[in-house]
Amino acid sequence: MNLDFSNLKRKEINYSGIMSFFRSQEPMKVIACDIKLRDNVDSNVLQQAVDRTLERMPYMGDTFVEENGLFYYAENPLPMVVRETDVYPHVGGSETNYHMLDVICHDNVISISMFHSFCDGVGFGKFIETVLYYYFCVKDGVDYEPNGTVTHHTVMTEAETFEPYGATYSYDPAALSEVPRPGESFVLPEITGTGGDFYKSMKAVIPEKNFVDYAKSLGSSPSVVLAMMIGEAIEIVHPDHEKPIVGFLPASTRLGLGCPETFKNTIGYMALTLNSPELDKLSFGERAANIRKIQKLQMQPDVVRAQTNYTIDACHKIEKIPGGYWDKLKAMMGFRASNTSMGSFMFDYVNILNSHTYYENIVDLEVVAEPVGLSVTAYGLDGMIHLYFLFKDDMSCYGRAMNEVFKKHGFDSKFSEPVERQSPPSTGWREILNDN
Repeated sequence: MNLDFSNLKRKEINYSGIMSFFRSQEPMKVIACDIKLRDNVDSNVLQQAVDRTLERMPYMGDTFVEENGLFYYAENPLPMVVRETDVYPHVGGSETNYHMLDVICHDNVISISMFHSFCDGVGFGKFIETVLYYYFCVKDGVDYEPNGTVTHHTVMTEAETFEPYGATYSYDPAALSEVPRPGESFVLPEITGTGGDFYKSMKAVIPEKNFVDYAKSLGSSPSVVLAMMIGEAIEIVHPDHEKPIVGFLPASTRLGLGCPETFKNTIGYMALTLNSPELDKLSFGERAANIRKIQKLQMQPDVVRAQTNYTIDACHKIEKIPGGYWDKLKAMMGFRASNTSMGSFMFDYVNILNSHTYYENIVDLEVVAEPVGLSVTAYGLDGMIHLYFLFKDDMSCYGRAMNEVFKKHGFDSKFSEPVERQSPPSTGWREILNDN
């Protein structure tokens, strides 16, 4: 369908997602979430679920309007159409009616895709949760309790669409001095930057309650303990590494910024140094408790606000670059930050789903995204932690080393052999530049 962008109702500038427009010469790749059900998906019921989701959260159906190289949220009058296919779409272009989120299905799989500039993982998770809620409500003929999911049981508020990067934040500079800064980190030598249009995935499943209890017994958190275990796997493969192993963990900064309900990007990163001469003198439990304290320090509101201000400042520098989108992109490609390291590995502990009785009908959930180096994703579902290793280069050695680590810590879990997957396609949002 065609869309006359000149007549769309324009909203606020998308400051919080602006970096995704200028990250590289090529558009960002699609990020998708595959939800596998026990039964085949009813596409008609799924369409009803999407429609009801957009009735409650109409902002999830927005598109973007570009002006002078900046992007504004705008109401999109075109429908979000559920299609029966197993091919991920170029989200954001005409293929998805210029929606920045999209829903497809095939067999027993619901695939929901996004363009990361539109929202972050938490916002994406809110949309996924609500679609699933209405899918099972319609399918089962039951008005399920929301249990924290955004539904018709609550009224939409302005807090849900709050722009977190619209203005700078005040903070206490003294809080920054408490946070240790990681130095250079060990870079996995297997990373070549190649791999083409395919990546590999390895999976392990861990009993969630047992693992959470184990982390708590160490005075730590599941994300820290899992990150440390990944670090131990790296040490098994490379016992003679000289630089410290550093895990980078994406983290929502909503609480620190005081906007817990927004669907927009509030993503920050925690850098956790997992070994050093000082840490190596401690037991595993002592290190886990120590690193947990550092994790908490990095999530203090004052620290979060200070780091967010750096990003806001960068957003406004982009805004001041003269010319349109291509002028701004060219200028941004000429500027490469010196500190672009993302540590030894990326690790995202995802809390996508609240607890619902109908989740017993969900067999598996997998985030589909092109990995950078060794990318690790973990999420809880039906009493289990599903742990994925994603990589383009041959890094199956780390999954096999994790099997030794699991055994060392008393968990009877094993990684599967690597499965090859095709990388998701590029987003299609640049079509709005031609159609606008």
